[in-house]
Amino acid sequence: GLRLHDLVRDPSPTLPLLHRLQDDPAEYVRRSVANHLNDIGKDHPELLVQWVREHRDDTHPTRSRLLRHASRHLIKQGHTPMLHCWDVGTEFHGEVSLSAPRHTVHIGEVLPLTISLTATGPAPQTLEVDVRVHLRKADGQLRPKVFKGKRLTLAKGEQASWTQSLSFKPVSTRTLYPGKQGLDVSVNGQALGWIELTLKEAGPVP
Repeated sequence: GLRLHDLVRDPSPTLPLLHRLQDDPAEYVRRSVANHLNDIGKDHPELLVQWVREHRDDTHPTRSRLLRHASRHLIKQGHTPMLHCWDVGTEFHGEVSLSAPRHTVHIGEVLPLTISLTATGPAPQTLEVDVRVHLRKADGQLRPKVFKGKRLTLAKGEQASWTQSLSFKPVSTRTLYPGKQGLDVSVNGQALGWIELTLKEAGPVP
């Protein structure tokens, strides 16, 4: 559909409608509300943060799930006020380790990344962990593409480890450029760990 620029600049006319529909019995309606709120947050993050603060209700069977989905862009961006809305805005006290079986990958391949976290803080920590692939753009600059990881809670001395597959297959919305790239993780908005990768053109078809 057409982009409604007046509503992008000022989304307030849509808010009463979203308020009435956010608890609609139909899931597709609630998901549409979440997607609309997510889009609002891209241009007006402070408005969405305020909305989540006012409307979050963990006792409601669907409300928190809707608002969590509506918050996904700002959470992936490491937006601190939004992270605090979901109790994952505090600094991680611990160690992060990233490992990959190789540091050279060809376009079209899938690379497994193993992530390990060890908590050292005195109290349990709730963590939002996302994987960021820093892809080279046409101008040579690296820009992060965020992939959803995990939300978990670690007690003092507790460790969590898992493997996440990262695809370097071409897609229509993203052009891959060979050269140096990078990987790290965002833990409660902090950029931690770093692996440098070399991306090469696709190899010959066997």
